Amino acid sequence: MAVKKKTYKKLTKKDKEWNKQFKEDMISKGFREPDKKPLNRKKFIEETKELWEKRDTGDLYYIHFFTAVSYMIGKREGHNLRFSPEAVGVAKVLRIILRLADFHKGLKDRGETQYKIGDEYDFVKDIIEM
Repeated sequence: MAVKKKTYKKLTKKDKEWNKQFKEDMISKGFREPDKKPLNRKKFIEETKELWEKRDTGDLYYIHFFTAVSYMIGKREGHNLRFSPEAVGVAKVLRIILRLADFHKGLKDRGETQYKIGDEYDFVKDIIEM
């Protein structure tokens, strides 16, 4: 017995206009948030790198780092936070930090002081590719 494939009718111009108007009404009444402008990832990363390189190194950024990580991965009680792709990226960074610490501890335990960057990368590659 063959499975019937669902077919959908194409929206008419009138349907599309009604959907657009309905969306605008929901936004104006506060039931829906307006669409966000897509993030230019390349520009955002380049600007962030530039700002980071210009930062005052005397400030205690590592304290703010932990707070920022908590915001991103949802360690704030009482808030309904979802697990966004960005939160997964932050969690990956934390795992890489832990894995790098293991890598360098292993070097120290073996009495080694030099290593190849490729070996270090191979040690964390599986996390990066998750």
